[in-house]
Amino acid sequence: MRLLSPPHPLATLTRAPETPDDGGRSRWRSGVSWDRRAADRARTNAPHEATALYAGLRLGELRALRVADVDLATGVIRVERGWDPAEGPIKVKSHAGRRKVPITAVLRDYLAEHLVNTRRQGPELVFGLTPTKPFTPNRVQGRPMMRGPRLGSRD
Repeated sequence: MRLLSPPHPLATLTRAPETPDDGGRSRWRSGVSWDRRAADRARTNAPHEATALYAGLRLGELRALRVADVDLATGVIRVERGWDPAEGPIKVKSHAGRRKVPITAVLRDYLAEHLVNTRRQGPELVFGLTPTKPFTPNRVQGRPMMRGPRLGSRD
């Protein structure tokens, strides 16, 4: 069964034109659609980004997230560990770090599709390069990301 892909979580954002008073900082505004090809390329990162955006998980928590921690039936992600680059999985640093995060309807679509496509289960990593090896942050960041129209173009 193939689920329909939800739109990318950042798909309605576009870079606002720079103004002389913004100090060179980029600003984003919503409402302008992205180039479709760029959105398709970015879909690979969409489950990672959607989980960070809609659930507020940190990088180490995303890397250590296991399928058993994601309960789509009750709509909860249990954050119980982080990932240290040198040591691997580690306990969260504080009692407050161990928490249950609600899964929004939009995030549920991303996670459901991702889990169906990867066929991962139980103690396997949700976003790992393999079921036991976590993704590396530079691999996610180095992938082609969605880009809005070039500044000064008519798109």
